[in-house]
Amino acid sequence: MSHLVRHTHPDESLNKLEEVSYLLKNPEKCEQFLRTQIAKDYAKPNEDKETAQALNAIIEHAKTFFPKVEKKVDEEGNEVPAEIAPIAFLPDLRSDSKIYEWAGVSFGEYETMLL
Repeated sequence: MSHLVRHTHPDESLNKLEEVSYLLKNPEKCEQFLRTQIAKDYAKPNEDKETAQALNAIIEHAKTFFPKVEKKVDEEGNEVPAEIAPIAFLPDLRSDSKIYEWAGVSFGEYETMLL
């Protein structure tokens, strides 16, 4: 209902509601005009063994990107996490894009989200 009110002309909303009601009551005609079901045909792994092997391969490959962090021990024998230096600075593009919009420069919300 909210979709009909938002995306159709206000004085046509009642007619569109009647059309949708008619189509839902007549399922043989409904499939031509309305999408009432979404088919989600995702790929599924064949076997648990293959899934485990793929997961292990991904984990081993990911370890090359993240160095192992050695734990430090203080004088009392307690483990203290080592300090990790930041890798890089990543600016907040969404907040920066608002500032650029005030200056008249913009990629648009969708393109900024893609960036």
